Amino acid sequence: MKAKKNTLVNRNSVIRWILTVTVLLHSCKSDFLDVSPKGKSIAETTGDFEALLNGTSQLTFFNDLHMLGDEVAAVDKYYSTAYYRQQNAFSYQDNLYRVDDSQTEYYFLAMNLYIYNKIINEVMAAKGGSEQQKRSIRAEALVARAWANFMMVKLYTKPYVQATAATDQGIIMQREASVTASNFTRGKLQEAYDWIINDLQTALPDLPEQTATRMRCGKITGEVLLAQVYFMMGRYTDALPLLSSSLTRLPKETTPLGLYDYAKELKSDGAFYPIHPLYGPMRQFISSSYADHETLFYRMSLNYNYYAYAWGVLSKETMALFSDKDQRRAFTNTGLIDGNTLPPGIARACGDPYENSGLNVPEIYLQLAECQARSGELTAAVETIEILRRNRMPQEDVQVPASIATDRSALIRFILDEGIRETYMTPYRWFEMRRLSVDEEFKDRVKMEHKVYDMDGNIVQRFPLRPERLTLRFPFNIKNANPALEQNP
Repeated sequence: MKAKKNTLVNRNSVIRWILTVTVLLHSCKSDFLDVSPKGKSIAETTGDFEALLNGTSQLTFFNDLHMLGDEVAAVDKYYSTAYYRQQNAFSYQDNLYRVDDSQTEYYFLAMNLYIYNKIINEVMAAKGGSEQQKRSIRAEALVARAWANFMMVKLYTKPYVQATAATDQGIIMQREASVTASNFTRGKLQEAYDWIINDLQTALPDLPEQTATRMRCGKITGEVLLAQVYFMMGRYTDALPLLSSSLTRLPKETTPLGLYDYAKELKSDGAFYPIHPLYGPMRQFISSSYADHETLFYRMSLNYNYYAYAWGVLSKETMALFSDKDQRRAFTNTGLIDGNTLPPGIARACGDPYENSGLNVPEIYLQLAECQARSGELTAAVETIEILRRNRMPQEDVQVPASIATDRSALIRFILDEGIRETYMTPYRWFEMRRLSVDEEFKDRVKMEHKVYDMDGNIVQRFPLRPERLTLRFPFNIKNANPALEQNP
């Protein structure tokens, strides 16, 4: 009885500690890493550190990043009422944030990085628990830290180019859960990628074979994330075997992971039913309970564009990518909450406002198919992308056209378009734009402007995309607290 009471006290202390971290992050003005109670750490036992791992914030992004992708357009009547950060993102302003903004993408990532560093550096000396348990918890924290740092890289650094990565500015290389460190500076981009890769390679041997929950990391999570890092670096031959391995792991997981068959799930007895006339298929009730089979590693982003508003819509070019029978069209709508209808050829995305910005199963198929095609394995690439398409449209529309299937360049372009059809109105497309913008063969796949339409479908305004705006600037509060931090152009 005494042991149970002590465990309860420790876990309650950890919960209070996490709440204190959150409060301090909200109130922090002078130093964005001043996020811990001064004095001795409360986390003492192996169970305490696991509770810390379970207690990290799932929120990562807001609506803003969804407005950066080139698949997005706007309608002037509704764009004018959008939140200022969405307008800043869509119009490719230099600063996404205002001077007094504190809750930013950086804020949530930094909060979790503090906790991951604490676990990584202290769990092996924790009381109780086996060596294997401690190593497993540490391995999961290493993967989670790698993911958070990878997001930092994708938001706040230039796209990766091997020739310049050793001199390009990277991220703050914060490895300690420090309450006294200040005046941080940036490392180099290659250092950041090397650190992320090392964390993942170190973690892989100790990760559990099975994924306990979608908020935690199994071996498949580590493999997929490492593959995505290589993929973003253009190291497609290194990513390929990891992605192939992850697909063999999917059916072996006790946590259900795999692709939904849209034809089945959109029926009256399916997981996406009922279909609301404005909000679309009710998939949100799946993912809000962390049960979506296509979610591998859950990190939440908020997208209120889905709630029958039209701050950001899918452009005419984007909608033209869909065949009439593509069942992903069920997650688009032309009706609006005010009773109006969008101009012809334009639609808004609808679905789950609490979407996953972590790791998703469809991305494995998209990236594996592209890696195979880039390596000249065209038949394998076609087979991989057709598995995804088989779960999204009628059988007669699944096949990749023969003229494309045997042409390497055409097939890669087809796969890239499939990525837009699969991931529209998510941050995924903007990350893809960053990667492709430095790919001489496929940089033409990045559209260099955003369009604003009137209610008749006429273009009334254009916002050009400058290469500098494929990188966000650091929030003002981060820069002001750290004068030596080099700001992005």
